[in-house]
Amino acid sequence: MAYIVADPCVKCKYTDCVAVCPVDCFYEGVNFLVIHPDECIDCGACEPECPTTAIFEEGDLPDKWNAYIEINAVLSGAKEKDDADTAGWPDSLVNSDCEAWPVLLSPVHSCSARSRTCPMPAHHTDPSAQRPLRSRSTCPRRSVG
Repeated sequence: MAYIVADPCVKCKYTDCVAVCPVDCFYEGVNFLVIHPDECIDCGACEPECPTTAIFEEGDLPDKWNAYIEINAVLSGAKEKDDADTAGWPDSLVNSDCEAWPVLLSPVHSCSARSRTCPMPAHHTDPSAQRPLRSRSTCPRRSVG
C-alpha cells in the first residue's frame, strides 16, 4: 500500500517529507502535496518527517480522510478524474478541471546514503523511465569507488 497525504497538509506544504523520499513520488499543487501511489515504494521514510502528521500508510488513514486516497491518485496523475470516486472531495476539486501536478524532486538524490544501490537505476540513462532523468554526474553513488 502506498502512503497518502491527507488534510493536515492543506495550506501547509512543508517539504521535510520530500527531502527524505528515495523515489521522488511527491507532486506539488497550489496549497498541498500528494503522493503518486504507483511510484511510492512504501518505505515509510516520509511519515515521521511530516511536521503536521499529514502522511499515513493507506491502511492507517483515518476514515474521515478516505477521499484523499483518490485525491492523491488523481492529482499525481496516477488516475483520471473521470475514473475516480469523488465522494467526499471538496467542492473546489469536484468542480474543477483537476489536472495532474508536477513532480516535486527531492533535493537529496535517492541513491545516496539511503541504500547501496539506486532503487531505479534506469533514470540515470533512460529518458523514458518513469522517474525524471538526472545527470549521471550528479548522482552521489557515481562518485563512490
